[in-house]
Amino acid sequence: MPLNSSVFLRLAAVAAASALVMLSARVDWGEAWPSIGPEGGTVRALAFDRLDAGILYAGTLKGGVFRSLDGARTWQRANAGLAGTTVVDIAVGPLTPSRVFAATDAAGVFRSADRGLTWRACNAGVDVPALRAIAIDPAHPAVLLAASFGGGIYRSDDACASWRAFSAGLAESFVLALAADTRSPGTFYAGTQGGLFRLGANAARWVALGDPAWYVQDVVLAPDREAIHLAVPGEGVLTSLDAGRTWLRTNEGLTDLMVAGLDIAPGGEVYAQTQSGKLFSSSDGARSWHVVESWPSQAPVETLVIDPGAADHLYAGTDFAGVRMSRDGGKRWQAVNRGLHNLQIETLAAGAAADGGDAPALYAGSRYSGLFRSIDGGLTWQSGRGLPDPRVSAILADPLRPSRVYAAVGRGQLFVSDDRGAVWSALGPAKGLGSPLHALAGHPLVAGVMLAGGASGRLFGTQDGGQHWRSVADFPGTMIQHIVFDPVRPDSVYLGTNRGIYVRETGSAPWRPANAGLLHDDVQALAIDPVHPNVIFAATYGGGVHRSEDAGAHWQARNAGLTDLHVRTIALDPAAPDTLYAGSRSGRIFRSDDGGSHWRIINDHTDLPPITTLVLDPAQPRRIFAATAGNSVVAETQPSGWTWVGAIFAALVAARMLLARPVAKQR
Repeated sequence: MPLNSSVFLRLAAVAAASALVMLSARVDWGEAWPSIGPEGGTVRALAFDRLDAGILYAGTLKGGVFRSLDGARTWQRANAGLAGTTVVDIAVGPLTPSRVFAATDAAGVFRSADRGLTWRACNAGVDVPALRAIAIDPAHPAVLLAASFGGGIYRSDDACASWRAFSAGLAESFVLALAADTRSPGTFYAGTQGGLFRLGANAARWVALGDPAWYVQDVVLAPDREAIHLAVPGEGVLTSLDAGRTWLRTNEGLTDLMVAGLDIAPGGEVYAQTQSGKLFSSSDGARSWHVVESWPSQAPVETLVIDPGAADHLYAGTDFAGVRMSRDGGKRWQAVNRGLHNLQIETLAAGAAADGGDAPALYAGSRYSGLFRSIDGGLTWQSGRGLPDPRVSAILADPLRPSRVYAAVGRGQLFVSDDRGAVWSALGPAKGLGSPLHALAGHPLVAGVMLAGGASGRLFGTQDGGQHWRSVADFPGTMIQHIVFDPVRPDSVYLGTNRGIYVRETGSAPWRPANAGLLHDDVQALAIDPVHPNVIFAATYGGGVHRSEDAGAHWQARNAGLTDLHVRTIALDPAAPDTLYAGSRSGRIFRSDDGGSHWRIINDHTDLPPITTLVLDPAQPRRIFAATAGNSVVAETQPSGWTWVGAIFAALVAARMLLARPVAKQR
């Protein structure tokens, strides 16, 4: 059947639509980018759904909110609109549990109307968005109070649509804790740096309750009597049995008086966590305490909640170790972090697959929790053994010896592993190189030759695999952030610094700046085209991406479509060097298929914290791993540019065949 132009246009439209459907079935289009680990993190807040105790929310450090639907057995990111924030408190509506409020340490209040699936900021009237607590009136769920650190207390009467200052009577604007009195709806207590205050039902002013007259870190109320318990760092626990008229210091057995938080079970058991990481419990109304021996002191408690339907089920949010759970009143604890990927990953490296495998080895260095390795492409992770400092600032997978990995920790201490990150041993000076290192690079052709640089501006070199180091250059007042060897002319080396780019053409040549055309001199990362090494890309923090076609002599900004110019990392597909990826402060990941001339967002429907590092699977470069500043490592496989062409062609053929089919005659 011949085709006229009208039919052909309709056919092309059908083909294009069909191609979109076909590709959507194969590709996630940035909607997924699932976190693949490692597990753990810092949990600042925990809160139960008021009607379904299987639903639990966790507010995290720079990772927004995670949600569990099965009593903390598994977790999922619940961050749409909230990614990258530090959530310090969560309040769930007592009568409307689908309505959840999150208080953040710097971005004010966020509200979810769908049990945490999506969030939006609601801060009209909030002048100081550095919050510490949020509370809901149990009898009037549209009434909220928010405690700010420096702005006093704010009140909303319309479920967060608007706020007004509500600090009359407060002697202190730095508010640390809020508690709603379920025994007397409308009554609230506020712990401040200047003591404890109470707001009576329908009152317009706060009233000071006298002793203590200073730092009240937390407030809990006994559900069945007038007892009030306060956490006062340095003084331990203070208790009032007469609604705040008189106070007693109830510290018998409390061997650590730096109490940071309290919680109380429905049956009256009181728990206290201290700044040293100890956990105490009291079964006599806080009169006497005993230490919970089973609690691991290396995991300081940030928050503690008790299952409202099972008083012996405890959940603790910790510093750096995620969530721990006890089902026997604290006698035994277990980590419950499956899916809770809240680590702040500073650096990420990919190495060759282990013998007989096709998945890359991954090495993730965190800001607070040490180094993790995965030898199955991120399916499972293990902590490395032998690193004395939890802050890992740089990792190098040896380009010539697949099982060897280098790591920089602390103040420039260097370590090496010869078993893909399982066990580490020290390299170089015992005290390190004097300051944190942010960049490690290995010579692509000569084993054992490496360069290292960091916060001091000094560049160090070694020729024996890190056993001995010497200073080879000094850039005073400069932070070295990235080092790359030219893959074709490895005597040429480029440094990305916070003061621009430096280059050395040969081993004996002096270092010189190479910044002509750079719009911003804070260069976070560099990438060199392996086929055309004169082509270099620079990621700048504030100026976007720049390209040089003459080995760094001149630069041009390449930012069309790049909606965030604060770019921290850039990666180049070695199999298709015109394909680039860039990670930004806003959590957006961008892709260019024309050497940086045009960019598009590839995770438009997935909110992520800032992207710190991008690496590509060495064997499958379309597989991208992104290190984040709050959601550990995320990953996604991107389609090639030819996927579109193939899908449209296949759809065109299918549509042409459908149009060519004979139509049965109607009887």
